[in-house]
Amino acid sequence: MKKTATIVFILAALVFSFTLTACSTPTPVPAPVPDQTGDNSATNDNINTDGNTTDAVKDNTPGSPDSDQPQKPTVTITTEAVPAYKIFLIAMEDEGKNGKAIGCGDSAIAVDGAARADLTQLSPTRDRMKAAYEQLFAAKNDNLGQAGYRNFLAGSKLQLDDLLLSDGKVLVKLGGNLVLNGTCDNPRVEAQLVETALQFPEVSEVTIMLNGTALQDYLSLKGS
Repeated sequence: MKKTATIVFILAALVFSFTLTACSTPTPVPAPVPDQTGDNSATNDNINTDGNTTDAVKDNTPGSPDSDQPQKPTVTITTEAVPAYKIFLIAMEDEGKNGKAIGCGDSAIAVDGAARADLTQLSPTRDRMKAAYEQLFAAKNDNLGQAGYRNFLAGSKLQLDDLLLSDGKVLVKLGGNLVLNGTCDNPRVEAQLVETALQFPEVSEVTIMLNGTALQDYLSLKGS
């Protein structure tokens, strides 16, 4: 009987010891779950304390001040017409310093013609030459105010009847009345008429006819 009581006591002590051991074992704490959304620091920087997002968001639109993309250069296109030809005026006593030397110590000076929307430097030579003669004959002020250059055709009444261009040679047919004031006017008007045609690279030879007479013959008849 005494032996049985001892065994029961030992069993009770073991159960009590096991119970204490189980109660004293700490409960494992689950490991924190990794943040799958990435670093939120950049997002948090754009949130106010009241929970509203701020405007401090980088503008990546091309050309914007904050954009990392290179800005395209600004291209300005002008529609202003460029003179397609020149007219020739006379610089008195210039002696070839600023243009082609001609008789009486003067110079023939190339001056930009009037800009026209219907003519460019790529327009046909005949059209550009025609416009140059027409402007030269239409100017009735002998002093055009350009460094004292003069138009010695201003006092004449000339019109362009025809232009024939072939194989580098041009025949200019004029009509009207040519007014001359002294022998020095002869090389002046001749230079203005001839150089107007020779300005075009494809022209190498010029013949001027006035009322059916060659210009040189007409000028020689006027004489001194």
